[in-house]
Order: sequence, then C-alpha cells, then structure tokens
Amino acid sequence: KTRVRVAFGCTITIGEVEVRLINLHLDTRINAIERMMQIQCALALGDGNYKAVIVAGDFNSKPLSKPDEKMVSEGYLDSHSGLNNPTVPIPNSTARIDYIYIKKGKTNLSYSAIPLSMPYYDDLKLHLSDHLPCKTEVILK
Repeated sequence: KTRVRVAFGCTITIGEVEVRLINLHLDTRINAIERMMQIQCALALGDGNYKAVIVAGDFNSKPLSKPDEKMVSEGYLDSHSGLNNPTVPIPNSTARIDYIYIKKGKTNLSYSAIPLSMPYYDDLKLHLSDHLPCKTEVILK
C-alpha cells in the first residue's frame, strides 16, 4: 500500500451537451471491499445531470469480476464487452484489465470499440505504456 491510486473527473461540453469524463486506476493491493469503495468514490464524480458519463482506466480486473459487476449494476455499459481486445502486453495474451464504460444519460449516443496496437514513440525507442490501449468512439445524437 505504498502507492496512492487516483480518480479524477472533468466535464466537457460539445455543443450544448455536457459529458462527464472520469479516469481511474484501481489498486490491486487492497481487499475487495476497499476496491469497491474506490469504485464508488470514482462513480460519485459522475453524479449530476450529465447527458453521458464515461469512466475509463486501469481497473486491474478481469471481465465479469466484482468491479465489472459493480459498473454494470450502476447502469454502465462496457464498450469492449464480448471483444477479444487484450490490454496486457504479453505474447498471446487474452487478458483485459483496462476498460471504457459508458452510461447514457438523457441523450442518445452510439459507440464502437476500436482495437489499437501498443503505443510506441519511434524517435526515443520507448514504449509509452505498460498496457495495450483501448479506444472507443462515442457519437452523441
């Protein structure tokens, strides 16, 4: 428990539509109850009259785990559900621990998951992350 994990939120306005964005990084070195508390605190950042709320980040959890069940029970949709888009960069990996969840508010929206490869900065010969990225395109209607 030496590192502090965070969640932060911001609101963006597209035209007249307010969308709440929340980014989080859940800790793996705490018990299940404490992890659920981390999620609850992060979700509180999305309380309000938003047209949509998007929660993304490193959940350090597999699909259908307790954090995933919590997100679904709160009305969030996993934008990569049912897709084989691993985010753990090991050979032949099928593991996904990073997510983009979307909760529709009082607007129609559509979304699609877009598989990506490892971000790499060629000039420095440096990987930009220890995870594979996930990307979702959201269209507000």
